[in-house]
Amino acid sequence: MKPLKYILLLGIVILFNCDELKDALPNEIDITTTYVNTINVSTPLISGDPEADVSFQDAAAFDFLNNPDVAEYVGTPEQIKAIQILNIQYEYKNFSGNVDAESLNSFFAIATAFMAVDTFPVANTNFAESDAFGTLFTVTGDFSNVNEFISESKVFSSVYGGTSTHNPADFSVEMTITVRLTLEVNPDDL
Repeated sequence: MKPLKYILLLGIVILFNCDELKDALPNEIDITTTYVNTINVSTPLISGDPEADVSFQDAAAFDFLNNPDVAEYVGTPEQIKAIQILNIQYEYKNFSGNVDAESLNSFFAIATAFMAVDTFPVANTNFAESDAFGTLFTVTGDFSNVNEFISESKVFSSVYGGTSTHNPADFSVEMTITVRLTLEVNPDDL
């Protein structure tokens, strides 16, 4: 009967010392979440020459506080202590236009309002084929510089740019960014 008595006593001690337990809980948590944005691109036919190269560039913004996974734990940007991009993938969708349209010297750039920018080149590709086959591309590179400056700003833009040849071409670029965020939380909210 003694072991049961100790277990009950331990349960009572734990029940009445909730404040001490809250102090023992971590005040930072890591969550992994995904952001999906779509960038729409339209490259016109210039001077009736389908082989004329047309430059394009468009952007989409990411605000970490608007993500429900993050908003569940934090209410202010100051509670986001670190941001680490784990993966960036993209896919061409909704293509229409000249089936020979290709990207040349394309890139993704991550930028903040404070003008910090890092650029990642992407493979030249045929837009129509990539859309038809549902090809999923991965942006490769060292994200450490990006992680540092987006951790400071808490908001960033993704820019997709380059040149298209064999125009016209209209398409969307669906970009998926997977990030790990370190959040300062109140143990009462857990």
